[in-house]
Amino acid sequence: MQLNTALYGEHYTGPMPSDIERGVLDRPAAEMLRPLVRWVIPLAEKSLAVFEACNPSDDRPRAAFLAAKRFAQGGPRGEELRTTASAALKAASESSDPIGKAAARAASFTASAAYMHLDVIKASQLKHAYGPVVYSAQALELEASGDERVGETLLLEGVETATPEVIRLVRGMPRLPEGTSRLARMYAFLDSGLVSRIA
Repeated sequence: MQLNTALYGEHYTGPMPSDIERGVLDRPAAEMLRPLVRWVIPLAEKSLAVFEACNPSDDRPRAAFLAAKRFAQGGPRGEELRTTASAALKAASESSDPIGKAAARAASFTASAAYMHLDVIKASQLKHAYGPVVYSAQALELEASGDERVGETLLLEGVETATPEVIRLVRGMPRLPEGTSRLARMYAFLDSGLVSRIA
C-alpha cells in the first residue's frame, strides 16, 4: 500500500495506517466509535467524584457521562452528546480549581469522543480519543499533590483495558508530536503504550 507521505512524513516508520486512512470504512462512524466510548467511560469517570467534591451542585459533567453511556449502549449519536459535552467544557472553564477543571474536561471529552472525525487523518484527532483518559489521570494526579505515579497508573489501566477495536482505531492515525509539558507527556505515554501493545 502506498503511504500518504503528506500526512505521515517521508520518513515515517510507524505502523501502517489502517482502513481509516484508506477511506475504506466498512461500518458507519457511530458503530466504529462505540468501542472507543465504551473504553474511555470507566477510566474518565474515575475523576467524576473529584469534580463533584469541588463543585457539589454542578451536575454538568455527570450529564455528559450519562449521555456517553447511552451512546455506548447503542443509543443515537445525537444532539445530547454535543450539548452535554459543551456544558461540561463550560463547567471546566468556570471551575476555580485545577483539579475540577481537569475532571470536567475528562467528562466533556468523553461525550465528544462520539464525534471524533474518522475522515480527518491528523494526529490531533488522537487528542479526542485520549482526552477522557488523560484529563482524568491529570485530575487524579493533581489531587494526589502531583504524584505522577497516580496518573500513570490510570494511563496504564487504559493501555491494559483497550480492546482490539480501539487499538486498531488509534493505530490508524499519525502519531502525536512530542511535547515537554506534563499533559503532552501523558498523551505520549498512553499513545506509545497502545501502539506497542499486541492487540
